[in-house]
Order: sequence, then structure tokens, then C-alpha cells
Amino acid sequence: MLGIEGKRTPQEKFWRNNLLIALFVMFSFWTIIRISYTHWLLPSGITFFMLWWLPYRYWPVVLLSAMTARLNAQVFAYYFLGIPGKFGINWFNMYGWRNHPDLTFLGSIVDPLAQSTGALFLKYRRIKPVDLQSEKNMLMLHIAAIISAAVAGTKDRIYVFLEQADPDVSTFYLRVFLGHFVGIMLAAPLLAIAVTPKFRKGMLPILKASSWLLPLFGGLVFLGINSGSLLMLELMRLAMLTSVIVFAMRYGWRGATISVFMTSVAVQLVDRYGMKGDANILLQAFIAVAGAMALLFGMAQDILTEKNEALTASNHRATELANELREAALKMQVIEASERRQLALELHDEFGQSLTALQTHLQLAKARPDEAVPVDLLSSLTFAMRNNISRVLEALRPAALDEVGLIVAIDRGSLRRMVENAEISYSMTLEGDASLLSQFDIAYQNSAYRIVQEALTNIVKHSRADACEVRLRISERNDELMMFINVLDDGIGRVDDLSRGHGLQSLRDRVRSLGGVLHAHDLGRGLRLHALLRKPR
Repeated sequence: MLGIEGKRTPQEKFWRNNLLIALFVMFSFWTIIRISYTHWLLPSGITFFMLWWLPYRYWPVVLLSAMTARLNAQVFAYYFLGIPGKFGINWFNMYGWRNHPDLTFLGSIVDPLAQSTGALFLKYRRIKPVDLQSEKNMLMLHIAAIISAAVAGTKDRIYVFLEQADPDVSTFYLRVFLGHFVGIMLAAPLLAIAVTPKFRKGMLPILKASSWLLPLFGGLVFLGINSGSLLMLELMRLAMLTSVIVFAMRYGWRGATISVFMTSVAVQLVDRYGMKGDANILLQAFIAVAGAMALLFGMAQDILTEKNEALTASNHRATELANELREAALKMQVIEASERRQLALELHDEFGQSLTALQTHLQLAKARPDEAVPVDLLSSLTFAMRNNISRVLEALRPAALDEVGLIVAIDRGSLRRMVENAEISYSMTLEGDASLLSQFDIAYQNSAYRIVQEALTNIVKHSRADACEVRLRISERNDELMMFINVLDDGIGRVDDLSRGHGLQSLRDRVRSLGGVLHAHDLGRGLRLHALLRKPR
């Protein structure tokens, strides 16, 4: 509404916004006053919303514009609508200040101030129009509308008393109270939709669906105007209530807002061109009660829909995770089978050859007792066999995990030697509660070691890094043990380079099979490998 700011100074923007606000308030007031009526006090709702929506620095222009519009509306009512009142027709006395300053003050000055009471209530509770989409905030809007309507109704009752009119006090106050309440509850949600992008999204289907109500409401208005019976009013209430409930169920609080607005228009037409008198206060009360209930019901329906969508998305994600976990488990079985086959080949080729050579030399020594036994050769063969066995055992399970534990194995074991032998600076940081580490079983600790081992191996082979760091954090949250693993370097490696090989995917499968997640991110310089392992209590 305030337009494009452009390249203006803050002061220029402020005064430009003030001008636009003043024009909007006065134009909307003068437009709506021509079709407004007792039960449909939309100008009050517009003033209420502008005070609620805008910062305090714009309140003076809103209040002054509303007061000016109401002062001019009195002249408009006398000259163009023919409504008599205690306001002179000469320009010197047109605003009534000369003969009835008290009535002019109550009718034109106090009314916008009455709307500010409810807006102040919402601002005090830090509720903005954009926060309207919750049951609590919608209820707070209803309470704020009741506050403003009560103050405005009291003001109008004093106005009538000073004017020396003698209406039925209870009926008059009820009509005025309901008029202000309905005006606020019609204008505030509609304007909230207009100024909030997330509320405007998806409004086109609601507006298209509401067009189907036009023939229904048109027929009801025609019958209401021409029949003039209480039975017809009752039928109108039932038909309109049905449409309001249907729209609230189908489209939430925004659908309820549109349907209640259309209902109010229908009642406005019947009230103006059809039945007059106190009988129509029933329709007025219907709009207030049905509209309030529809908005709250529609809000509850929106929340229920959001929860159902969230639950559906959660179930869908759970199904995806279960499928991913099953695929990861199958891949791990394939990987384990491949590793076992590789180990079997190594044992057969290297260990078998060394054992055959050792056995051959022992048989030669037995057959030639006079010759010297080749001790050095036998010693080298046994040393090679020992290295092969150690390497195979290390591939099956790192011995350091049993000997010194996960932390020391990462900080001071063969991994540090591998990195430092490549002339790369190495550091390891432990965060959180280290005492929780003992509650992770061997599968988790082995996976954590393999993640660090694979990451450091990639750094040594491909990154050309000057430094790398391993961060391990252990914590507990929501009855789950958490192990966070971060491996960072300052090399030239990129995620795309890792993705081309099978190392990263095998790590992901290993982590996923334990219910965890693993991600790799490009830094400004270097890579960050981040893994999370979760173990339920």
C-alpha cells in the first residue's frame, strides 16, 4: 500500500508514507460510508487495522485522517444522503462546533480513539497481522475487537444521551456494539490477508469457489427483501451459516473470512431495502456470532490441516528413511562380502606364499642337516607373515580401539602418524561429555574410527593440505546419545572429487545403517566432512 520506497532519505520516506496513509484512510472511509450501515461499521474496522498494523510513529496521521474523514462525513450525510442532524448548513457552522461541540467531539474525535484501545491491546501482547494464523492470536483479535466495540458503544450511548434522543438503551447499545465488532472482524482479517504475502498465497481458489455462493445469496436476498417474514430471516440464517461452515472447513480462516463478508453483504442489502426495525438485530447478532465462531473454527481447521500435512510428510520421510536404511544395510552386506573376499585373497596369496616358502626351507634344512639353516631368510619370512596378519586384523578391527580406546586412537595412534608423515599439521578436539563414550557399542566406535580414517586418508592422498583438524563431540539429547564427527582441512579438495569415488558413498552407507547422517561441504578453502551418529537409549 505504501508503494515503492525508491532512493529517498528516511525523512522523505516518512512524510511520503504519511501522505499515502492519509489518502488511503480518507478515501476508504468516504467510499465505505456511502454503503455502510448500523450493523456494518467497516470504517471502524479499517481504523482499527491501520492502528494495529502500522508503527506508533504513523498513529497521528491515521487518527487525524479518520477524524477529518468523519467530520466531513457529517456534511456529506446532510447534503447528499439527506440525513438530518444538529449541524448547520452554512460553511461557517458546517462541522457543528458552534452549536454542538460536545456531539461533534464524541461523533468524530472520540470514535477513532475508541478503535485504538483494541489495537493497543494487540500491540501490548506483541501480536501482528502476520502472526494471525494461530488459535491464540485469532482469539486475541476477537478480544481486541470486543474492547474497541465496547468503548465505541459506550461513546455512542453518551452521544445519544447528549442529543436528548430516547431509544431503547439495551437494544441501541447492542446494535452499536455489534456494528463496531462486526466492522472490525470483517475489515481486520481481510486487510491482514491483503498486506501479508503468505496469507495471499492460495487465495485464488478460495475466491473462485466463493463465486458459486453469489447465485445462492442473490436468491436469498431477493426473497428476504420481498417476503419480509421472520421465517425467511431464519432460513437465510441457516443457509448462510451452512455456507460459512463449509468454507471454514474447506478453506480455513481465510475461507471463513470471505464467506462471512459475503453473508454480511447479503444482510446489508436485506436490512437496507427490505425488513426494518428490531427484527433485523437477529441477523446482526448472527453475523457477529457466526463470524466469530467461523474464524476460530477455520483457524482450528487450518492448524489441523497443517498437522495432518506435517504428519503425512513425516510418515513419507520415515518410509524413505526406512528404505534408505534397508538399502544401506544391503550395500553394507555387499561391501563386507567384498572386503572378506579381498582379505581371503590376501591371506591366500601373501600369507600362503610366505607359509609355503617357510615350509620349503624347513624341509630343506631337515633333508640337509649338515648345512647351515638360513636363519635370516626364515626370520624375514616370519616378519612378513606377521605384518600381513597385523594388516588383515587392522582391516577387520583396529587394534587401537581395544588397546587405548577411540579418543586416543584418533588423537595419538596410526592416524596421526599417517597425517604427520605427509607433513600436514594435525589436531584433535574433544567436546561434550566423554563419559558417555562407553555407552556406544563397538559398531558405533568402529564406524566413527573408519569415518575419520577415510577422511584423513583422502586428505593425505588428494588435498595438498597444510593442516587438518578432527573434532569429536559427544552429548545426550531426547533420550538419544549423539556423536558428532567433524573433519576439516585447508586443501584443494572438493565435494565433487569425493563423490566420484566409492569411499564417500561407503561411508554414507555405513553411517546410515546406524541411523545417522553424513554430509560433505566445500569451505572457502578445503573440505568439511560432518557425520552424526545417534544411539537410542
